[in-house]
Amino acid sequence: PPHTHTRFCTRARARAPSNFLGPVPRARGLIPTDPPTMGQKNGVLKHTYSSGATYVGEFLNDLRHGQGVYKTTEGHCYQGEWKKDLRDGMGTFTYVEPSKENPLVSRWAGSYEGEWKENKKHGRGTFKYRNGDIYKGQWKCDAKNGKGIYTMNNGDKYEGDFKANMFHGRGIMWLKNGDKLVGTWEKNLLHGKVLVCKQDGSEFEEVWHKGKRARRQASKNDSKNINASTDSIDALITGKDEEGETLKPPTTPLKQTATYGRKGKEAIEDAEFQNPSQLLDVGL
Repeated sequence: PPHTHTRFCTRARARAPSNFLGPVPRARGLIPTDPPTMGQKNGVLKHTYSSGATYVGEFLNDLRHGQGVYKTTEGHCYQGEWKKDLRDGMGTFTYVEPSKENPLVSRWAGSYEGEWKENKKHGRGTFKYRNGDIYKGQWKCDAKNGKGIYTMNNGDKYEGDFKANMFHGRGIMWLKNGDKLVGTWEKNLLHGKVLVCKQDGSEFEEVWHKGKRARRQASKNDSKNINASTDSIDALITGKDEEGETLKPPTTPLKQTATYGRKGKEAIEDAEFQNPSQLLDVGL
C-alpha cells in the first residue's frame, strides 16, 4: 500500500531584541486603545536616549505607556505611570543637585509624589523641599491650587486655600509659639478681618489691608493692654521684629507669606521645580 508521508515544517523562532524585558502587562487604569504595531518598541524594554537619559518600563507603539522609570544623566528621576509618552497618573519625581563637597556626586534636592496629568502635577500630591518645607494638597497645571497645608521648616504652618502657588482665600496660620491667625489672604497678603488667637487664650480682631494692619481691637475675653501683643505675628506678616528691625527673608523655595519669595536665579530654580518637563525631555 502506498505510504502516506507527513511533512513537518519548521519555522525559525524570531529573536527578541536585546533590550526586550517582557510583554506588555495590563497596567492599572491604562488600557491601550490601539493594538501593538510590528517594528515599533512594545513591551517592557530598557531604552537609552541620545541625551544619555534612560527609561526602563512599558512601551506601546514606541511610546512610554504604563509603568516606567525615567532617569536623566544628572540623576533626576521619575518613577510611575505614563500615558502616550507623558507622565500621567500616580508617580514620584525626585530632584537632585551637585554636592558642594564634590560636584561629581549628586544629592537629594526635593521630591514630588502624587498625581500627574499630561506631564504636569495635577490632582493631589506632596512636595518635599530640600530646606525641609512640605506642601501637601491640591495641584492644578503644576501649581498649588485648591486646599492644602504648607508646613515650614521653622515650625509655622498654613492650612487653607491656594491659588497660583500663593496663599489666596480663607486660611489659618499656626505659629511656632502657639499663636493662631485666622483670616483671608490675597496673593500671599492678609486682607480684611483677621482673628488673632494667642496661646494664653486671649483674642484680638484686626483689620488688614494688603498685608498691612489697619487697626486692632480687643475681644470680649481680653480687655488688657492690646499694644503689648506685638509679636511674631507682626514679624511673620510685615517682616519686622518687635524692635522694628527688618528681618532677612529666608532663602527657601516657594515660601508663601509676604516676607517669603525668591528673585533672579532662585526664581529660575523654582520654575524648574514647577515644571520638570524641561529637565526630563531635553535631547529626546
